[in-house]
Amino acid sequence: DGAVEASEKVAVRLTRMAGRRTKLEFACELELGLGISSGASLAFVERRLEEIVNLAIYFLRLVPLEAFKVEDGRALGYDLLWKADFSKQR
Repeated sequence: DGAVEASEKVAVRLTRMAGRRTKLEFACELELGLGISSGASLAFVERRLEEIVNLAIYFLRLVPLEAFKVEDGRALGYDLLWKADFSKQR
């Protein structure tokens, strides 16, 4: 019938840190059966990376701009550029 069995496990953990900060951890485990193409595998990874970026952007928008430090600003810039580049590729 051409069906291939695969499984996926996703876990998201939020940990309250000092100073009203929250640590977000995202873990994903994928078990592919034989016969999954490299293109299908790559498409899965791209979808998960996009979900991670969207989660990060969601939480970053909750933080007032004046609460960010200089190094946070650099990270925000890199994230924004990555998101724009990823969107162009689609």
